[in-house]
Amino acid sequence: MGIIDNISSFFRGGRQKNKAKSDPIMSVNDFGGSRTTLPKFAMNGMANSALPKRVMADLRLDERSLNRASIEQLIDILIDAHPDMSFALWNFIRLSNSGYTFFVFKPGKDEVDNKATGLLRDFIERLNQPSTERFSLSRSLDSVINQLIISTVIRGAASLELVLAKNKKDVAFIAPVDPATITFKFEKDRYIPYQFDGKISLDIPTFFYEALDNLIDNPYGRSPVLGAIQMIAFQMQLLNDIAAVVHNQGYPRFDITILEDAILQRMPPHIRNNEAERQKWLNQKLQEIVEMYESLDPDDAFVHYSSVNIDMAGGG
Repeated sequence: MGIIDNISSFFRGGRQKNKAKSDPIMSVNDFGGSRTTLPKFAMNGMANSALPKRVMADLRLDERSLNRASIEQLIDILIDAHPDMSFALWNFIRLSNSGYTFFVFKPGKDEVDNKATGLLRDFIERLNQPSTERFSLSRSLDSVINQLIISTVIRGAASLELVLAKNKKDVAFIAPVDPATITFKFEKDRYIPYQFDGKISLDIPTFFYEALDNLIDNPYGRSPVLGAIQMIAFQMQLLNDIAAVVHNQGYPRFDITILEDAILQRMPPHIRNNEAERQKWLNQKLQEIVEMYESLDPDDAFVHYSSVNIDMAGGG
């Protein structure tokens, strides 16, 4: 079987038209073929914060959240929360993914194989077409390249699986894999990739992992943004501290004094001589006053008994 027949068989799905519902390509799930390429969030069945849409709580970084997050989680949050890091990634993607060209050459020759190049073009065009039977994520080559570029910058590596259809003869799509989910084990004098603590082996010829600037004795790549994490985290924490100081000292606040003697005069006699009940009653009255003032709108008037004095503090 020649090279043309091999490519024709491999990308045979590229020339198929009007696929039936029984098409084996359509029956492949979103994250894998012969092996799964499940993302991190799929373990609990929910997308959660893996989606680009974030609630404000996800972006409120303080010292506790910075210390609790893993490196991968911290990078994922900072590329959305920190303007410099977000803009740097945005620029890198636009400069890197500036289009592509492709040719297929005959084996051992500098001559372009037009038939094989056409088959490859058909395959790429098929990836660009959305499904007519169900919702499907974008499988276009441009989208895959974008994800691989992002992965290379923030993870220091790019990995993907060439997902085969159920019949193992057609290519369904190309599935990028988050390198953060990959763990290498040294077995039988070679590195073997695994996912989810060794539960899923990716020791298959259709899985590819390419590290960026990895060391000689380390298969993992090195992210170019990793060196900026400490400085960015320090900067954000410093800004949070400054905001807290300004909020605490820069704005006037109400200084509310509760006259304890006036409150004690209203205390029931059977509680006054019981220290535990006395403290409980005072705390209850204090909480009632706190809740009353916290529920006021900015334009509400202060109406209170003479047992409460209101003054202003700070902001001077």
